[in-house]
Amino acid sequence: MELITGIQQVGIGVPDAEIAKQFYKNDFGMNVKVFDDTSFASLMTRYTRNECHQRRAILSMNLAGGGGFEIWQFLSRKPVFPSQTIQLGDSGIFAAKIKTQNIKAACHYIENNNCTAL
Repeated sequence: MELITGIQQVGIGVPDAEIAKQFYKNDFGMNVKVFDDTSFASLMTRYTRNECHQRRAILSMNLAGGGGFEIWQFLSRKPVFPSQTIQLGDSGIFAAKIKTQNIKAACHYIENNNCTAL
């Protein structure tokens, strides 16, 4: 039996890595850039129909701890969005849990920065 005991990072596919990097930095506090790399994603071919594509990947984290956000943008083709609405129970990671040391401060930040609280 396989058991997931932790997640190093969550991959987030985006059409524009530069815009996404700023969004996750400002709205989620992912303000420590671990790397910003452009290369061919030869290890991702099982997810890209056995084709090796060029991509940009940015790994950012928060010094308070937890997993990082790996922002991933195709450079050699346009991204293909899902043909149907993604739902809980579909393959892959649907949502990431983000912790805070001060829930009142986090709620205050969300309310005052035009973030959507679910």
